Formats: sequence, structure tokens, C-alpha cells
Amino acid sequence: MSKYLKELATKAVHYIVDTTHSHVARIPLEEAKVFELSKFWKVMGYDTAIKLAPLVLTNFDPPRLLEDGSIEVEGYEKVFNVFCNKKILKVEVREGEMTGEHSVKPNMVDTYLHEMYVIKPPTRFEMIVKFIVQLKNKEKRTCKEETKLQEVKRILRELEGEVENQPLCEMYKLALEKHDNEVNAKDDGARPSSSK
Repeated sequence: MSKYLKELATKAVHYIVDTTHSHVARIPLEEAKVFELSKFWKVMGYDTAIKLAPLVLTNFDPPRLLEDGSIEVEGYEKVFNVFCNKKILKVEVREGEMTGEHSVKPNMVDTYLHEMYVIKPPTRFEMIVKFIVQLKNKEKRTCKEETKLQEVKRILRELEGEVENQPLCEMYKLALEKHDNEVNAKDDGARPSSSK
């Protein structure tokens, strides 16, 4: 297994999970409670493949759906494949005879996403939005409040970029790191030792 290709596959999986995190953070609590990760990944699979392909490939063809349900994008040198069902999300990157892959279990991400709603304090972004709404709903604003409103709107515009690229939560990072270490340990154990 190529370390470079595995890194590309790992980055792709992290991107998909980050996208999911951003999506779930925006939907109402009622929807989040019944949110099904594997369905979301299947629906978003094609769009995700299109967004990820330029990061992995150069001069690639449009994504195509394979018989096993995976989405594959073929480039000049590499092939990029995203597969998802209820048990696994797997990304594979192939270049000639070399392969790199990374996978994650949806139930691990699901647990994190549902717990996120229980323990999540309001973000700076949410507090600023609430403040803006309160000021906008006020019929008569003082000059000081009007200035404050403009300042807060400027901060909000800066923060919107951060919301689009929310980092993974520490809890998820640790779980993913543990998973990666287990996969790497298996890969290292399966490799024959070279004698010189």
C-alpha cells in the first residue's frame, strides 16, 4: 500500500466527515435526531466525488456509478473511488499497481454527531447571529447600537468562512486517530519484512 495514496484517501474521508459535521450543525435538532449518515453520504456521494476529484486527480472524467454502488472518478494517472453503505465509508485511490485506502465506520461518526447536540455550547457565530436579530428587531436604535450592528455584521462575514470549514471535534479526532492507528498496525503486521 502506498503511503502517499493512503494519505490522499485519508484526507478525502476527513473532508467527507467534515462536510457532514457542517451539515448536521446547521439542521434543526428534530432533523438531527433522525439523521441517517449512510443515506446522507449516498446522496452526497456524487457531489463529494466532484469536489474531491480535483484534489486527487488531474484531467479527470466525470464520476460514474459502479455496480457495487461506489462512485469512481478516473484521471490521467490515478483512479479515485468512494464507497458507502450502513457499515463503512471507504475511499480508495489507485495509481497503476499501487493502492491507498482509508475507511471509517458510520456508527462511530453517528455517535459523535448525536452527542454533539447534547454537549454543544452556542458558538461565537450563533451568539453573533442572535445579537444581530435582537438589534434588527428593535424599532428605534441609537447611533451607538447602529454602529455596533455594523461592526457585528462585519465580524459575522469573517466568521462565515470558518463555519464553512469547521474542524473536526476533538472527540471525533481522537476516535479517528485510534482507528487509523489500528488500521496502520494491521497494514504493518501484514507486510513481509525485507531482508538485505
